[in-house]
Order: sequence, then structure tokens, then C-alpha cells
Amino acid sequence: MQRTTRILPIAVMLLMPALAAAQETFKLDPQSDYRHRGEDWPTVKCTRYRQAWQEATTRQGMRGLGAEFLENHRLFLESNCLENRRVCPVSPEEFNLANTLILLGMNRGMSGTFFPFSCKKDGEGGKMIAPQGSATPGTTN
Repeated sequence: MQRTTRILPIAVMLLMPALAAAQETFKLDPQSDYRHRGEDWPTVKCTRYRQAWQEATTRQGMRGLGAEFLENHRLFLESNCLENRRVCPVSPEEFNLANTLILLGMNRGMSGTFFPFSCKKDGEGGKMIAPQGSATPGTTN
């Protein structure tokens, strides 16, 4: 037991430089590679989200997307994704598009709080309820 307690601190000291190098090499911060180029993270996120929007709408199309949904989403994009717009999916197509955008965005380093999809009004709690026929996981139709 005494031998182990003597060797352990030495092993830790020998491994510390390797651990520090590994930590520097494998940064988990999605913002780190943009800081050195002078780009700001909100703009990078919005650019990634715009690309996701383009991919998703090209794949799904615009059919079934309502005017209010599209207008609120357009305003969100025009604000560089900074304005707290409430883009409320109502139709099954809107829910499917919102779900696709959330998956694409999270795969590109965005957190769940980034997305504009919400149907609650100021001061209200609650959650979005998927319409009949939507492919929203975890809901019952």
C-alpha cells in the first residue's frame, strides 16, 4: 500500500504535461476555432442555421408552411438570429421542418435555446402541442 501511495503522485506528475497537451488538442469548445479568425459566435451560429434552413427546405419543400410561420422565421433570420422571435409551428409540415432544423442545428454545435420555435405567449408556461398527423416524437395523436 505504501509503495502505491509513493508511485501515484510521481505518475500524476509525469502524466500532467501529456494531459495538458491532450486538453489543448481536443478542445470541446465549438467557438474556439472561430475566435482566432475574429468571427463572433452568434454570426457563426446564424450562418450554420441558414445553411440548415436551406438544406431542410430544399429537401422538404415549402408546401404546408403558413404565412405567419414563414414571416416570423424570416424576421428571425434578418436579425442575425438574435431577435427573440416566436416561430410557432402549427401544421404537420411546420412541425417536421422545426424538428429537422433543430436536429441539423444541434449537429452543427447550437444549443437547444438557440432555436426560435415556441408557441407560448409572454408570461405563459406550457409547451408546443403537435397537431394531428405530425411526426413529432413523444406526442400522442
